[in-house]
Amino acid sequence: PAHWKRTHADFMRGGSGSKGKQKPKFAYLEHYLSATPEAAHINGMLSRLYQEIQTVCGLEETMPMPDKAPLVRELFPDLCDAAANVMTEAGRTLVVIIGELFP
Repeated sequence: PAHWKRTHADFMRGGSGSKGKQKPKFAYLEHYLSATPEAAHINGMLSRLYQEIQTVCGLEETMPMPDKAPLVRELFPDLCDAAANVMTEAGRTLVVIIGELFP
């Protein structure tokens, strides 16, 4: 997530990289299975997506990251609902792309 935050989050949230410009209509999140050992397991994948969705939608305070993997799985649908509401209100669409690096 650190690389993603450095390269994408500021732009997607309309930060310093896009001052004075309209936010893009679409926000894209990419996740590749097996990119890291954690990304090969469902809990790792959901945790990373949870953090990225929080950042893009500004939900860090209202939907904090659970401290246990089972809670991430349980709360992920609620996070997606909250993200959909935020994006709809902003007139934007969140696109999540999940691919596989190593077939």
